Amino acid sequence: MFLNVTVFLLNYLFAPKGSNLHPIILVPGDGGSQIEARVNRSTPIHFWCYDHTDWFDLWLNIEQLLPPAVYCWEQNIRLRYNRKTRKTSNARGVETRIPGFGDTFTVEYLDKSRGSVGYYFNSIVDDLVKKQGYIRAVNIHGAPYDFRLAANEQKQYFIELKKLFEKTYESNGGKPVILISHSMGSLMALHFLQSQTQAWKDKYVVRFVSLAGAWAGTAQAVRVFAEGTDLNSKFLSEKHLLWERTCPSLAWLMPNSNKWDDKDVLIQLPDKQYTRSNLTEFFKSLSNKTGTNMEYMMEDTKDLLHDLAAPNVPMDCIHSSKYSTPEKLVYPPDTFPLYDPKTIYGDGDGTVNIRSLETCLEWKDKQEVNHVKLENLEHLSMLRSEEVIKLVSETVAKINGA
Repeated sequence: MFLNVTVFLLNYLFAPKGSNLHPIILVPGDGGSQIEARVNRSTPIHFWCYDHTDWFDLWLNIEQLLPPAVYCWEQNIRLRYNRKTRKTSNARGVETRIPGFGDTFTVEYLDKSRGSVGYYFNSIVDDLVKKQGYIRAVNIHGAPYDFRLAANEQKQYFIELKKLFEKTYESNGGKPVILISHSMGSLMALHFLQSQTQAWKDKYVVRFVSLAGAWAGTAQAVRVFAEGTDLNSKFLSEKHLLWERTCPSLAWLMPNSNKWDDKDVLIQLPDKQYTRSNLTEFFKSLSNKTGTNMEYMMEDTKDLLHDLAAPNVPMDCIHSSKYSTPEKLVYPPDTFPLYDPKTIYGDGDGTVNIRSLETCLEWKDKQEVNHVKLENLEHLSMLRSEEVIKLVSETVAKINGA
């Protein structure tokens, strides 16, 4: 109650009708939102796991990522897929919620302790607050969501996001909003914008600023499915992230057929090749080992972005390049499926391939696209780089007429 009153007063005092600042809404990417959970199980997972809890931090809490707690964590965060309804749900006995919608804290830091491993939008937000006078939860907002899900299961989120745009517009003197997204957040933003009328976009969105947009997916998603990922962490085993195989968002991030065709080999076995067109066969070949439903989730998500049509709002498409990025997996003889494959690298930002990052160039003949191609910046850490922070600051200042 006190927080709501405080935000209202700040809004009234510091964001008057004549404010020159266009408000900002931040849409995070995969892994870019905090998730809270509570557990109420009748059957224990392991003798060291709690069966009944109050709300706790599921993503991200560093203590849970260390053995033996990590074995409980990976069971709590995984999803279940129903092949009849084509929907997912939490693990049995687990309830989740996404904190901080409309605020910025939970997209600035993924770990409430504000540990460096959990830094996300903080450096960008801090710069906008200190140098341009933005006020958190007044004219700069976060729009976190359950990143485990793809856009087809985010109906309520998109309803709330539209309300946030309209409320932010009204509370900031009728100033249209700057939409800033990162990674998969750019896909979420694109899907959202494609779902709105042009009249609505013209009124409520002044500009769309995409950072490292994974527009056409990434070969890294195939690698994550095959062997997991350690998130560039020194203490986290990649095998503990294999729960991502249960996530529709991973299916959504698989290489898009618009940018990967039958000539582009994603997985090479001694006697077989897998491309985007027969990737589901690879999933099925591992199904006994993983219990995957990835082929069904890929079918559910393949048409979400309407053939990558333009968002039809002025935009800045900012991304990095010349950073080693997974392109292909190679299984030497007698290694599949018992051992991890060898990774062949190509151009990109370490996570997203250059062909996906540059998809926005195809929209230049349909709308305004300011394309900025940086070099040697990693997909996630770029959000803390001085080069990107300065670029976002200058972009926002220009929109505000400064």
